[in-house]
Amino acid sequence: MSTETQPLTEPTPTPASSDITGPSPEEHRAFLQRGETRLSTLHRVAGSFISGAGLLTLLPVLINNVFSGMIAALLFRKATDLPPPASLERWLTLVPVLASMGLPLVALYLLIRDLTQFYYTPRSFETNSSNAAYPRFILSALRVPGSGPRQSQPMKDARGESYVSNLIVPGTAFMRERLLREAKTVGALTHVDIRGNQGQLVRELRDYLFKATSGDFKSLEQESAKMEASIVRHQRKMLTLVLRYSKAFLLTIATTVVTIVSAGVLSLLNDSPTASAPISGVRPDYVWLTMLTAYALWCCVAIVIVRRPVDWVFAEVENSKKRETPPSLKSFERATLVTTVISSIAVAWSLLAFAAETSSVTNRVWAICACIISTGLVLLSAVRILLIESKERSG
Repeated sequence: MSTETQPLTEPTPTPASSDITGPSPEEHRAFLQRGETRLSTLHRVAGSFISGAGLLTLLPVLINNVFSGMIAALLFRKATDLPPPASLERWLTLVPVLASMGLPLVALYLLIRDLTQFYYTPRSFETNSSNAAYPRFILSALRVPGSGPRQSQPMKDARGESYVSNLIVPGTAFMRERLLREAKTVGALTHVDIRGNQGQLVRELRDYLFKATSGDFKSLEQESAKMEASIVRHQRKMLTLVLRYSKAFLLTIATTVVTIVSAGVLSLLNDSPTASAPISGVRPDYVWLTMLTAYALWCCVAIVIVRRPVDWVFAEVENSKKRETPPSLKSFERATLVTTVISSIAVAWSLLAFAAETSSVTNRVWAICACIISTGLVLLSAVRILLIESKERSG
């Protein structure tokens, strides 16, 4: 049985670079539509950080009398079996209290800073522009692309209508002068006089506003290139925003819990609302130890949760992979590390001082165990973070 030889098929020649055509106008427009949808989604996500009430749970504690009352009781309330008012032990206990309030506020400040940089840019988006930088919203204005009906006479007439210009240029002389001063601040319209021809002034101001919002004419190719860069920028900023928000939210929860617990425990030393004597059955030494233990636990929790969002991101990869924090977030992690270690040392000092002064064996054992466990956990977590950063640098 014979077999016929199949004819060899010539491979398809690779087209020369001159034969490769770029995307068609329809493909450009489809890409721009997809890009606008993507940017809209990213801005909705960022907007949730502004309206999210999670970080604001700390503010009522600051503005009402809970925090101030707790500070006053912590430093100056007299009670048996407690350190003397305004003593060194009292002031040392104030260190973790202020640290627990300060870290979430710093995280909130950094989040607002990143949100501002997410939504605004100082760039002029003009080629070879020597004008001064001026802040503007990151989403640029839109005009019909250069390949569209820009050159048609009906479009020119429509753009010149007064109702179109009135939407952009203020109608009062005061507001026009204010807008002109703004333009001259960035080096634009330096030749324009507010007392000159008003029609010409309106046209000049209208053109300036289009340029200031990056609404000048662009081709489809230029719009597509700008869209590519804009999506990359938003994605890069969103990486920092989500992790920043997660760290701030976790620290806020920890601080809110420890503040409520400590304020509630210290309130047991207050006078009874219906009598002039302290609340019966409350031992001041137990109140003091409970509060110190609460802040010792806060030190242990804070140093762990500040890096927890990064660990969550790498939860699906092998443990041998590097779990590197983005460089823009490392400074806050290091600040939290230093703050919690200092706070832990201050709490440990207060616990040991209390153990040395108390006559109760139970209190002494409680204070020493809380000191050893909390300080050990904080130091172990600090060493772990330092080892991870060391591996990142060596890798």
